[in-house]
Amino acid sequence: MSEMTVSEVEDRIVKQVEFYFGDSNLPRDKFLLEKTRENEDACLCIELIASFQRIKSLCSDVETVKKALKEGCSETIKVNEEKTMVRRKTPVPESINTLRISVFAKGFPPSATLDCIQEFFSGISGEVKAIRMRRDLKTREFKGSVFVEVGTEEEAARLALLENLTFGERPIVVMTKLRYFETKNEERTGGKKERLVEKDLSKDFVKGCIAVIVGVPSDVSHQTIKSTIGEEFQVSFAAIEDGNAWLRFKEPVASSFVEKFSQEGLVIGESTIKDIRIATEDEESEYYAKLAQVMANKQSGSNRGRGNSRRGGNNKRSTRNNFNAKKAKLAEQSVENNVDDYSAIEANNASHPEKSAEVNGDDSSMNEAISVIPEN
Repeated sequence: MSEMTVSEVEDRIVKQVEFYFGDSNLPRDKFLLEKTRENEDACLCIELIASFQRIKSLCSDVETVKKALKEGCSETIKVNEEKTMVRRKTPVPESINTLRISVFAKGFPPSATLDCIQEFFSGISGEVKAIRMRRDLKTREFKGSVFVEVGTEEEAARLALLENLTFGERPIVVMTKLRYFETKNEERTGGKKERLVEKDLSKDFVKGCIAVIVGVPSDVSHQTIKSTIGEEFQVSFAAIEDGNAWLRFKEPVASSFVEKFSQEGLVIGESTIKDIRIATEDEESEYYAKLAQVMANKQSGSNRGRGNSRRGGNNKRSTRNNFNAKKAKLAEQSVENNVDDYSAIEANNASHPEKSAEVNGDDSSMNEAISVIPEN
């Protein structure tokens, strides 16, 4: 960062802290939310903020951060007189559905950095709120695509219509996030035309029903987890993928579940697991998009079964229906287990502050996001 002036460094620090407290991040950042709830003023310690990787990439000492966060430095955050704590000026909003105000963009090289992608989008939009780099859950490698959250639906639609975009010499394809989900589901069904009901993707799915248990022992089954949780939090479906258990509750109790067991730990066999989180909004959207397609396939299979059962009597009809039911169940398990296809994970780990959605620029992190303020 030696190429930047002191003023430029301070400006970037302010913008990054504004992002931490912003509507695009704080409502979904479990770690930071918990920290703000530790005091009545919903403040964060500046020393904690200075420990985040993204801030550390800008400066190496707390005093520089304190100097940047001076009185009147921002319209959205406020620092106390002692310059030890910082907070939002307005109450934290409820988590918003970003599906309609986000776009998907692909074509970036695996070596692209968050800063380079930030600069790219700063040149084509003045409303970008956050950029989230998509990574492979197993290798942590950047997949060459991002989700970009902007200020309005109109801006998302405008970006999706842009053509001939290039990153270096590589063509960049942009589409709305909703269209991306629709395209992926069409690919999964081999090009079939079953239409996903838009309400299942946007606003009518029940939020707060999905939680993730990280680091489940290899000898533990999803049935063991369901029986361990018991009746207090009724689990509708459980699946284990790559050592993580994905739970869908019958009611929106994921927040209560996480609050309880991330503190006291969930005892499974001989292990006590505290690394438990709520599924992010993007993960929920993807989950219900897949589930909507499963239900469409199930309905289609059921219709074919009825049409083909006119001959052969009740026994054939019963056998065929049982087969279709089993096939639909296996399909649902397959789709729900395959949770890492999109890997747009924005999760926070309360045990590891530097992995919070503090949107660090560490390439080894599971996710990256950053506030994007275009230059004047």
